[in-house]
Amino acid sequence: MKTQDVTLFLREALKTLDNSNFMSSREWTDSEYYERGGNVYFKKGNRPNFEKLLNSFPPYIVYSTVANRFSSFLDRDEDFQEYIQNVDKKSFNSSWLSTRLTADMLFSEYLWQVNNLKYDEEIASEIAENFIQSITNRIFRVAFYSVLHGVELEVEEIEIAPGLKIKRLNLQDLSRLVKRNEKLHNDQVPQNRTIIEYTIDCEDGIIPINSTSTYRKNFEKVCSALRILKSGYVNFNQLYWYGVKPGQMGDRMFISSGQSFSISPRFNQYTLYKREVGDFQRLYKFLNIQQLKGNIQVAIDRINNSYIRTTPDDKLLDLIISLEALLGDNQPGGSTSKLAFRSAMLLGDSLEKRKKLKKVVIDAYSMRSKIVHGGNKKILDRYEILVDEILYILRSVIFLIMERYEKDSELISGDDFDTLIFMK
Repeated sequence: MKTQDVTLFLREALKTLDNSNFMSSREWTDSEYYERGGNVYFKKGNRPNFEKLLNSFPPYIVYSTVANRFSSFLDRDEDFQEYIQNVDKKSFNSSWLSTRLTADMLFSEYLWQVNNLKYDEEIASEIAENFIQSITNRIFRVAFYSVLHGVELEVEEIEIAPGLKIKRLNLQDLSRLVKRNEKLHNDQVPQNRTIIEYTIDCEDGIIPINSTSTYRKNFEKVCSALRILKSGYVNFNQLYWYGVKPGQMGDRMFISSGQSFSISPRFNQYTLYKREVGDFQRLYKFLNIQQLKGNIQVAIDRINNSYIRTTPDDKLLDLIISLEALLGDNQPGGSTSKLAFRSAMLLGDSLEKRKKLKKVVIDAYSMRSKIVHGGNKKILDRYEILVDEILYILRSVIFLIMERYEKDSELISGDDFDTLIFMK
């Protein structure tokens, strides 16, 4: 197969639309965000629904002749047939290997890239080359992404791990994504412009079956690292994906879609500064070590749970459980005096600070007792203060555990903290 074989099909397919009386206009615009006078506005485009148009009568008859001719060509092409046979052995759903569907999707992708019916050789060649290359290399590059609610970046992009990054979108980038997926409006863009993105190369064009849950878990760890780093609202709502190279062959090769979750979007409550990037990257790496389970994982899970609670008293209960998991002796419950002692001695660098930390833990447990036994819930200010103070202790202890792990590859807990205290 050669590039001109594909571009010839795209050119002929385009003529079926250009000669159609059903096209109200030969040009169209895309939805886009733009800035004027310091404010951001959204302009809805008038791009036609080509899928609906091509399936209507009589354009369908004319277009089908061209598409079927290219489909027959693919049926005879040795490279494409070898690709199909190889993928068909591994894929549970091979319907996307249909040659006619491939023809339709290639033309659809071309139409997504242009804004008029004038044939564009450069775009057609790019789509053709990506298509042929993906068949030859049997690689489908796909990106999963989510909008981070509440997060603003001081830098444009942060690489967290191979293929995984956080980046701040400009209005042009945002318009490009919204063009293919208007569900992004549910994430309250453009107020939220920071995304987590994970790009992978899928062998034989097959997206892993559990990819959605896998990458959602990775994104949750990014949020965990940001929450542990410092205070501020951080969350994400939907998981989207798209094929990175237009025209490449793969399962759901041209789909840009998303899965909805019921978390309310927020914005402008958390700024990640350049000076904090190193610690954030360390935290993400730490959260991915295999040994991180048991009490430490319970503590981190409870910190995350506290972020979705709607009342300060519920947040406080989660955080006290987290404190027991981190500083306790790996047994149900925990001695208030022991947790207060360990918090004070590990984190306080003066007598005054140690007294304050000890009092915070004791007050938190006293407040928990009042919550459990139906005490007064109207003192919200004190709840909120205790939540912030306990979060400070938890963050500091997690950093301490991380630093010890980075030094000797061992995770400390329970009596290990007493040893550290007496070594100070």
